[in-house]
Amino acid sequence: MIGDRRVIMMEEPKFNRLIESSLVAVIETELALLTQELDKYCDYLAERMLPLDDVAFSQMTSVGNYTEAFMKVWRLWKRGDNELAFQTFRNFMST
Repeated sequence: MIGDRRVIMMEEPKFNRLIESSLVAVIETELALLTQELDKYCDYLAERMLPLDDVAFSQMTSVGNYTEAFMKVWRLWKRGDNELAFQTFRNFMST
């Protein structure tokens, strides 16, 4: 019985390293996917802003709202509500 405990204790660091490396692999994969989605999101916002006329674009000057707008609109965009996302972004940036 005591011999079995020693084997388990000796193997525990290897098992912990296996779990840790698996976690790192999952996190790195998710981070890469998130980065790709954020790139698509930024491209979408840019593509929607480019065709705006000077008047519409000049109304979007509330730079202090940018971080809050970016985060709220990101949630809408992830759900697939692209049009609502952009309109929300415009509203945030115009107030």
